[in-house]
Amino acid sequence: MNSVFTCTAAATFLALAFACFVASLSTPDFVKVEGLNPRLTFWADRWSSQTIGWHKESVHPMLLKYFDVAVDSITGSNGKNLKVLVPLCGKTLDMKFLAEASVTSHVYGVDGVSQALETFSMENPTLEISSEFAASDFGTYDRMEGDGISLLHGDFFALEPSEIGNERIDFVWDRASMVAVRPEFREEYVETMRRMVKPGGVILLVTLERREGTEDAKVRGPPFSISEETVRSFYGGRSWVESIVKLDEVNDFIVNPGSKQRWLSQGLTGMYELCFIIKIKEDSHESV
Repeated sequence: MNSVFTCTAAATFLALAFACFVASLSTPDFVKVEGLNPRLTFWADRWSSQTIGWHKESVHPMLLKYFDVAVDSITGSNGKNLKVLVPLCGKTLDMKFLAEASVTSHVYGVDGVSQALETFSMENPTLEISSEFAASDFGTYDRMEGDGISLLHGDFFALEPSEIGNERIDFVWDRASMVAVRPEFREEYVETMRRMVKPGGVILLVTLERREGTEDAKVRGPPFSISEETVRSFYGGRSWVESIVKLDEVNDFIVNPGSKQRWLSQGLTGMYELCFIIKIKEDSHESV
């Protein structure tokens, strides 16, 4: 009896081990990463269910309005051949706008969800982005390459200049990124920006402020509430930051009436979109 049981157990173990081996061969590494990284699992589930209410079907108005202002603020680049970073990019059409801008040399979109990047590639054929991920020659991120654009798949918090050929970024477009990060990770997020943005570069940051409503509604997220005070508390006082200027503020209930009911159902009675330009010191050694 014992020998029969032992043989049966051994056979079961071998079968399970073989199944796991086969699964490891057929499952891309980036899918495993999304499943194992708790910071990415939530977003992978949102993409899988197509619960992507943050996505806009047009270029963001703040980018259209303030892109030239931001470019004019960049020093050390003559306002051309700019390297652009779009963190937690999803499939935003802002990347297409930026890739086609005459002052841009290359756009880097980074996201932890492969489906988001694959969808952008399929929906923007004019950018001639590869249809499959490939390993990098000089970094650890899987990537899809196109005409003036690279889509990097991986954890944004692990991003290093080595992933873009030991270069640094002139311009960051941060529209749905910092607000997506849980508050306890904001310090790490800003540190990633410090590593990636070159001296003289700029960050064009758009946040959402849950200004009015129940206390529970104001602290919920994502998107998490980021006020002007919060922006200045995280970027102000840094030895590598030259200035923080608030460019704009709009009532989200007015400019995005389609989302009003969603916010009201959460207990919010006032949601505002804020835009800032954060200038990096030209002589900053910390960002090198």
